[in-house]
Amino acid sequence: LFFCPRGTGKTTCAKIIAKAANCLSPVNGSPCGVCKACLSIEAGTATDVIEMDAASNNGVDNIRELREGVVYTPADLKYRVYIIDEVHMLSISAFNALLKTLEEPPEHVIFILATTELHKIPATVLSRCQRFDFHRVSMDAIVGRLETVCKGESIGAEREALELIARLSQGGMRDSLNMLEYCAGDGGVITVEKAERLLGAASRTLLSAIADAVASRDTAAALSVIEDIYMSSRDIAVFWREWIAFCRDMMIALSTRMAGVRDELLKASAERFTLPGILYLLEIFMSAETDMQRSPANARLYAEMALIRACDATLSSGNDALLARISALEDKLATGNFTAPRKE
Repeated sequence: LFFCPRGTGKTTCAKIIAKAANCLSPVNGSPCGVCKACLSIEAGTATDVIEMDAASNNGVDNIRELREGVVYTPADLKYRVYIIDEVHMLSISAFNALLKTLEEPPEHVIFILATTELHKIPATVLSRCQRFDFHRVSMDAIVGRLETVCKGESIGAEREALELIARLSQGGMRDSLNMLEYCAGDGGVITVEKAERLLGAASRTLLSAIADAVASRDTAAALSVIEDIYMSSRDIAVFWREWIAFCRDMMIALSTRMAGVRDELLKASAERFTLPGILYLLEIFMSAETDMQRSPANARLYAEMALIRACDATLSSGNDALLARISALEDKLATGNFTAPRKE
């Protein structure tokens, strides 16, 4: 059983295992890649390697058909390999039909199950699998791979643009390659501005600007950013996820006292907040994101409500809001930047 986020190599590794199990000339356990078995699996012509998408073949009849084929010995290869992708999409009756085969599989059969949602796999199935957890690909590794692809395909790209693509892919190599291909579609050099425009991403300058507006309690400036995004027909929910990620980066920067922070815009923005303050803001913004997912048509309204609350802590009466206000006062007193409010 392979478990990991999407786009991190489950199906690719499943095919590699299929090659390794059937390779005619393995090299230290790895497939040679040049024998008849390896080439047929790579080309997708091997009749003994069966890929099944459980998202569209999730009924008990599909599993019964699979069970009927399991009893036959491989036609050309040593092992018959069944790769069931998105296995969590199988119905309960389909899982029950598959269970007996998993309990006593024929010696010539290998099952490779892949999923992105482990919690949906019945315990009876989990207990009969050898589990492998994949991990998100690091940003540096993704950027390095994108640079290799750009060099091999003669694609001009700024490193900052590739870093933006890597950040937006959230650790998924497949997504990063798809975005690179999309940005390179017109044949021109991939700049940061071009990538932001095509991918609908917010610039670090824009994110820093809204952070400064919130830190300054400038509600009008914060709301004007949302207005600009709305009028440009960009997806506010996508921007909101990037804004939360930027706040998360500020939180980490503050909690580590700026250790290893190379982004000067991020550093300058983070220095305007306190750790309790940014934690309080993140709760507001994440609550708004949940509301956006529940009612996408009202994304702008939820974003504006969250920013108004963020710019005026007196609108919230919870303990987190009180701690944020106390922390801000302590910070002003410590720096001597404190002015008593005027009496009207």
